[in-house]
Amino acid sequence: MNTQLQDMNTTNNITKPTPKPASNNSVQIEIPQPNTEDRKGVDSLENEPPELSNRRKYIIVAGLCMSLFLSVLDRTIVSTVLPTIGNKFNALSSISWVLVSNLLTSTAFQPLYGKLSDIFGRKQSLLFTIIVFGVGSIISGCANNITTLIISRGITGIGAAGISVLIQIIISEIVTVRERGKFASLTSATFGVASLAGPLLGGIIADRLSWRWCFFINLPIGAIATVVIITLVKVKPTKGSMKEKVKKIDFLGMLLFLIGLTLILLALNLGGVSFPWKSPLVVSFFIVGFIILCIFVLVEMKFAVQPIIPMYLFRNRNVVCLILALFLSSFGMYGVTYYMPLYYTVVHNGTAEMSGVFLVPYIITYVIFSIGSGNLISRTGHTVRFFQVGTFIAVVGQVLASTLSATTPRALQILYLAISGVGTGCYTQSIMVSIQASVEPKDLAVVTSLIMFAFFSSGAISVSIISTILKANLNARLAEFASQYPEYTDIIEASKNNAKVAYDASTTYTARNGIIDAYVKSLQRVFIVTAVIVAVAFISTLFVKNFVLEKKPKPQPTEKPETVNLSTQK
Repeated sequence: MNTQLQDMNTTNNITKPTPKPASNNSVQIEIPQPNTEDRKGVDSLENEPPELSNRRKYIIVAGLCMSLFLSVLDRTIVSTVLPTIGNKFNALSSISWVLVSNLLTSTAFQPLYGKLSDIFGRKQSLLFTIIVFGVGSIISGCANNITTLIISRGITGIGAAGISVLIQIIISEIVTVRERGKFASLTSATFGVASLAGPLLGGIIADRLSWRWCFFINLPIGAIATVVIITLVKVKPTKGSMKEKVKKIDFLGMLLFLIGLTLILLALNLGGVSFPWKSPLVVSFFIVGFIILCIFVLVEMKFAVQPIIPMYLFRNRNVVCLILALFLSSFGMYGVTYYMPLYYTVVHNGTAEMSGVFLVPYIITYVIFSIGSGNLISRTGHTVRFFQVGTFIAVVGQVLASTLSATTPRALQILYLAISGVGTGCYTQSIMVSIQASVEPKDLAVVTSLIMFAFFSSGAISVSIISTILKANLNARLAEFASQYPEYTDIIEASKNNAKVAYDASTTYTARNGIIDAYVKSLQRVFIVTAVIVAVAFISTLFVKNFVLEKKPKPQPTEKPETVNLSTQK
């Protein structure tokens, strides 16, 4: 490597001090850098001054956040109109696959985009994913049968996976390490707003227009985001011909990862729903998927020239502890967002739209504390205390949620949701910034894709586990109630799949209270489990090496800026 650098310096007639090892592969935006072998395929900003103005940064980040809003809105808006779509196609039994197909592709493809963007370029990769997302949305909006809709939602998921990863990578590269908390927190705010707006817009669109507009609405938003990205995000093309770039792709590793992970995700979605957990199909999916992923790890370690996921990253204690913390703490977040609306529906006989509104206290505090913690991180350089305090507060929020009963005052319900939002807002961006700061700049894209994969795969896995726990507890409690009141057996059986049965005019007071009690106590058990899981996340944060994000010194005109290896700072 030193020989290559000397040759490169001679060729370019550049004299500079010997860089620290951590800065050999750094992606810098301050001044143009000479190309080295290790930097081939990595974008850098083109025709920019040594420092982008804050105004320019905010404009670029706003355009990128518009893309993220598009992706998150699509996830949340569709779930609201699923019953309408199922009735339209007379396919209620298979309508869940509209969500599952999107979940499978969006989760499985996320870890791939980091390395692919190193090869093909950040901007080009992001535009490609937006186009794929748009094509999937068009096909979904025009679908005339459930099969076409399921396939098109899978296509949309491929695009959505890249959008969520690539905007985080680009933001991390156009701002300094110290500024990442401030600017990245805006993505959390976008996530929160889109999560709240999705169900509300979905209900309005389905009632006043057509369910097809839940997909077509993506097109104008995507078009605006595309114009902003093309106009403002300036990156120079990666080096090499298309043939040379394609040769760099780890096709075997990519194929093994996609097949192995897809089998496991299918098993998680089929188990306990379409098939028993112990059925041969589900068990075989788990076993074969696990074996294939083990082969993938072996290929990445021993054979891949440019691995999709470099295994040496997992020798970094901070990376391992924080990715584990993000994955486990997200169980609590998904528990709140998916199952607190069910609590509201059962206890307050709420509609789907109002159940979404019930989460407003959680969303508001999540957004406020995400932005607040991000700005404090940028101001102080400290991150560790934020995710430690955040995960601890998240544990408290889950414990409080486990105490909710049918008679809990509305004020306490709001307070408990707000506390959970505070915890989530404090740890999400602080964990992301800390992981990024713990690796070499050349690994920034790959580790960012792993961060997003941990976050979204946690959703796929946690919802499956939590729903299994809920179903098992609910069935047991309803069976016990039915044994005491056999005359309500039919109503109780119907309530297993639809909690609103408790509020039917034909349901007696005794049956209603029995059904509500079974649901509430089952949800209490769910939040006890998530509290334990989030507590493990908190414990994992205690093993993170402490460090401070330093402000990057302004480089001298004749020197290459140094990149501090933050993973070793105390």
